[in-house]
Amino acid sequence: MTTKIDYTLDEWWALQEVPLLVGVAVLYASPSSTGGVMREILASATAVANAGQMFPDNELIQALLTPDEDSKILKPPPPITAGTSRQERAEQLRKETLAKCQRVANVLDAKATAREIREYKMWVMAIGGEVAAASREGGMFGIGAKTITDAEIALLQEIANALRYHSYKPPTRD
Repeated sequence: MTTKIDYTLDEWWALQEVPLLVGVAVLYASPSSTGGVMREILASATAVANAGQMFPDNELIQALLTPDEDSKILKPPPPITAGTSRQERAEQLRKETLAKCQRVANVLDAKATAREIREYKMWVMAIGGEVAAASREGGMFGIGAKTITDAEIALLQEIANALRYHSYKPPTRD
């Protein structure tokens, strides 16, 4: 098992940040109503917090969930470019998230155990899936709305590819 001292501070921050970034990137992948955005935010926070129960024996994930004075969780997130359209912000988030997922995959491959790698990637993908499924989107007055949109499925697949998570199966749509 690896611990915080096995990683540089920058690597540790990346490991903490990716689950949060994935949730936000999936939230931005498809427009939602105000209520839908709130459900997606709640789903992201719940999925991050549930890792403690999903992976109680994974010391790496448990340590990532325990903020300390060096924790990225306690630092404000990077700003999303102001003055840009929602679509431009979504694209910026997508690119940043995919780049950080690739970096985290490289760090994990170099330092973590096979079990830690597998469970970390499962956790990150579960967050993305929970956010995607949290709100029905599209359609008119709920008619024709989808639980998971094509844009969310495409982004989740890109995230899985960036993480090199080969066990990922895209969710099905309604």
